[in-house]
Amino acid sequence: MKWIVYVLLAVNLAYFASQTLLGGKSSTPATAGVQASIAQDSLVQRVERSAPERSVPAATPSIDATSSNASSNAGDEQCTFISRVAGAPGELRIWLQEQGIEAEFIEIESVIGTDFLVVMPPLESYEAAVAMRSALSERGFDSFLMVDDYENGLSLGFFSQKNNAINYIARLDNNGFKAELLEKEKRATVAWLKLTASEAVEYRRVAATAQQKFGQINLQRNSCQSVAF
Repeated sequence: MKWIVYVLLAVNLAYFASQTLLGGKSSTPATAGVQASIAQDSLVQRVERSAPERSVPAATPSIDATSSNASSNAGDEQCTFISRVAGAPGELRIWLQEQGIEAEFIEIESVIGTDFLVVMPPLESYEAAVAMRSALSERGFDSFLMVDDYENGLSLGFFSQKNNAINYIARLDNNGFKAELLEKEKRATVAWLKLTASEAVEYRRVAATAQQKFGQINLQRNSCQSVAF
């Protein structure tokens, strides 16, 4: 009987040993595959983060393109507006008329930036303003007497950058002078030639020649009823 027990025990040990070997072989490739996938994902993320972004060049305006400023109303007639980058468009208009293109002349006032003005508010009298100007000069600050709404006030300087104006006000304050910041819009009048749809078609024929004769020409499309860009 003992030999039967030994045989059964040997059979059981052999079975468990084979299952262990089979289980070990099947689990190894799965674990390696997961690790390889994680490593690959990590590499892709690193490459995406390190890859430089490519900027898309802006499209050159064309006579056929509709500007983003154009009206969205379907029934609103569109006109083309052109202007010389360097110089007034008077000569360009005369030349276009010689080519049979009337081109209406219009002027548009636009905001082109902001100036930051440091001022000292109006004092009680002209004499007080003059005395304050002398006191500022003694501390090394230049100033000018103001008129109109700020009569008897003092202008302490124009700045193109707001931070510079704020820093200057802080310097004045450290020296015992109280100043204020005024923001003033910089406006400019730009002359344009307005082309109707039919005139724009004619202008397409001579656009290249116009560029050669008059230099770079700005081009916008907008509502014929509007002068706002």
